[in-house]
Amino acid sequence: MSKKKIDVKKIREKLGVSQEKFGEMLGVHYKTIQNYEKGGAIPDSKIPMFQKLLKGNEKQEPSQNFDLETAVFDLQKSIKTLTAKIGRLEKKLATERKKIPTRSVPRTKKTA
Repeated sequence: MSKKKIDVKKIREKLGVSQEKFGEMLGVHYKTIQNYEKGGAIPDSKIPMFQKLLKGNEKQEPSQNFDLETAVFDLQKSIKTLTAKIGRLEKKLATERKKIPTRSVPRTKKTA
């Protein structure tokens, strides 16, 4: 999580969008935006998006700030990274499962 202080509410208000719309733009629930605005921790993966939105706002009108192509690219990159991590974890899990000894004691039948 980032230690940088980002005024999420200021960015959102400069863009002229609701918390719901801003959440859609960032791919998070509006309650997450509320949390960010109250000083909640912002994941490092979201920092560049906030910076782009803030920089874009200085040059453009609010309705033109959000670059959908950039957002999609960033999301695809994140998905690719997470997919690779999941693959590595699945391999590690399979290796660990092989280390677990199998039951070598014969089971006894219960009498009814």
